Amino acid sequence: MKLRQALVRYLKHSGLSASTLAERAGVPKGTLQGWCLGKRPRNMDQVREVAKFIGVSLDALLFDEADYAALRITTKQLEGFTVDPDGWHRGTLEVRFRHLPGQARKN
Repeated sequence: MKLRQALVRYLKHSGLSASTLAERAGVPKGTLQGWCLGKRPRNMDQVREVAKFIGVSLDALLFDEADYAALRITTKQLEGFTVDPDGWHRGTLEVRFRHLPGQARKN
């Protein structure tokens, strides 16, 4: 398991503190901070909640296989947005879609 490395890397890329991530993911702060220090998780449901908040699979989080820089926008980019208790960011965003060459289109 590479949970410690994955969490440290995610926190670095997101600009969040461990306590903020714990609060938003709904796990105890001490638990998440312990994982960041290398303690093994006892409750996989809590790890699953963190993975869900981050936006990766449980396997990607446990084995440090995700590209966190591409997954979440930074805290600075979230200025002016509110965060609901369920972890969703509320605000106005502009979303653009484009076709990627070589990708199949579904009609």
